[in-house]
Formats: sequence, structure tokens, C-alpha cells
Amino acid sequence: MQSSSPSPASSNHANDNSDIKVSYTNMTSSPIPNNQFDQEALTNVPSPSTSSTSSSKEINASVNVDLHPRKRKIRPKNIHDDNLKNSHADSSLSTGESHPHDYPFTNGFQMFLNIRRQIERKWKNLFPVKPRPPQGYNDYLLTKRSYLLNNECSNPEITIPESIPEAMHEHYIYQEKARQELIEEHTIEREKLCLSVEQEIIRVHSKAARSISGQCAPYSVCTLLKDDEVYNMITPEQDEKEKSARCRFNGRLLLSWLQDVDDKWEKIKESMVLRQQNEAESLHAVQLMDWNISLKQNKLCDHLYESNIENIHVPFVYVREDFDILPA
Repeated sequence: MQSSSPSPASSNHANDNSDIKVSYTNMTSSPIPNNQFDQEALTNVPSPSTSSTSSSKEINASVNVDLHPRKRKIRPKNIHDDNLKNSHADSSLSTGESHPHDYPFTNGFQMFLNIRRQIERKWKNLFPVKPRPPQGYNDYLLTKRSYLLNNECSNPEITIPESIPEAMHEHYIYQEKARQELIEEHTIEREKLCLSVEQEIIRVHSKAARSISGQCAPYSVCTLLKDDEVYNMITPEQDEKEKSARCRFNGRLLLSWLQDVDDKWEKIKESMVLRQQNEAESLHAVQLMDWNISLKQNKLCDHLYESNIENIHVPFVYVREDFDILPA
């Protein structure tokens, strides 16, 4: 017969269940109070869907990093950027002024016409500019034309010294002709040097005159021939560079250009004079040796000893060192 009162075992079991529930609720309860949570952090907690997508992106990024560069997927081009480029190329073609790399798919004939139009606009701004003559221009070799020419060279008469034996006359005339040829070569080289300096001085003054008038290139046949061989569009950067060069010109810049020319040609003059001295010394040494041999052949000296040759018999070619590059 069952009694309605619970048994001690059943009552103990119920108490155990209640204790377990209490302990479970105590375990789930957080020790941090509710008012200490950051509400903004709670609102920014990602949802399960977003967390899954972000995790998938991270996985894909790690996979792309591990892949070989050639195996990575190429991103598709942006259609909007292509449309902008095409519209910019069309507008540049319509105006005729653009960078040569802006229109890769342009008709070659139209490109050539655009280049020639730019050259024609450039030539409309070119005109002859008369520079100011440099100092001493009337005394220049270019103006006086007093330089030595080969067809005007007159062979002077050769006077043989009386102290030279008659057997050595022919040898003396042969050596004197060689010395005269060397003197003519040195004279022509000095005059060519002076002409080159004068031409560069005139170019510097012409460049200064063009800079003052705001002209980038000289009005000359060389400029015309150079512009006939242009096959690329003139970029705006080149125009800006030329304009900035015009704005920077002043009198001090002209003086610095002239000083650079003087320093440059002074060095060339020193090297030329040194070379001419070496040539004169070499010729004198060779002629001395030939004179000694000729004396021995004509039995005018002893074969065992070298004779003392006078400077009149084998003269030394004089080299000018103190000549002026430009007239004073």
C-alpha cells in the first residue's frame, strides 16, 4: 500500500535537483554587473552572417598570398575609368593638343596632321631676331676675313746660310720646307680656334636676344630641317619648360654664359699650344738626326763622334703661346 507522504529518499533526491539548479544558475550568471558593459561594444558586435563573410575573406586573402603571382585572379577593369579615358582621348583629338600616349588607337594620318598643325603654330611665333654685336666685333676674323687660306699661301724664298757647306744645301732646303709646312699648320690651327670662339660668342649673344624677345628657337634653316623630322606630339610639359627658361633670363645669366665660353676655350688653347710644342720638338729632333747622318754620308764629320750642329743649320720652329683668342 502506497503512502501519500514522500519517502526520505525521494525527498533527498528532490533537494539534490534543486541544489543542482541553483548551482547551474549561479554558474551561468556573470560576476560582472550589467551596468559595466559598454553599450557601443554591444551594438558593434557583428552578426553571424557578417562574421562568416569576414572570416571567408580572410581565408581567401591568405590563400591568395600563398598562391603564385601568375595564378592569382586578375581584377576586371573598371568600365567607368575606361569611359573617362576614351572621352579624354576624343576631346584631346578634337583640340589637337595632347600627350602622345593619350590616344593609342588613333589614325596615323590624323596624328601626323595634328603634329604638323602644332609645328605650324610654332613657326607663326618665330621671326628673325637681330642680336647686339659683341665687343670688338669689327676686329673679328669673321668680319675682317684676314685668315690664312691654302690657295693664298705663298712659299717664301729660302735663304741658305753661308756657313753651310755646299754639299748640304739640298738637305737644308728639304728640311726648311718641312719647317714651313709645320708653321702653316700651326697658324691655321690658331686661326680656326679664334674663328670657333668668335662663332660661339655670337651664338651666345643671339641666344640672349631670343630670350629677351621670348623666342624659344632660332629662325634658321637648321630649325626648319629639325621640325620636318618631328613625329611625336609636343607635350604641355615641354611648352612649360621653354616658358620657364624665358622667364629666368637676365644680364647676369649672359655674363655667366660668356665666362663659361672663355673658360672652355682657354683650356682648349692650352692643350693646343702644348701639342704644337711637342710637334716642334719632335721635328727638331728628327731633323738633327737626319743632319748628322747626312754629314757623315758626305764625309764632313767623323763617324765616331757626333758633331756640334749650330742652330742656324737646323733651326727650331717657334710656337706662339701669347696669342689672343678674341680681339681686345
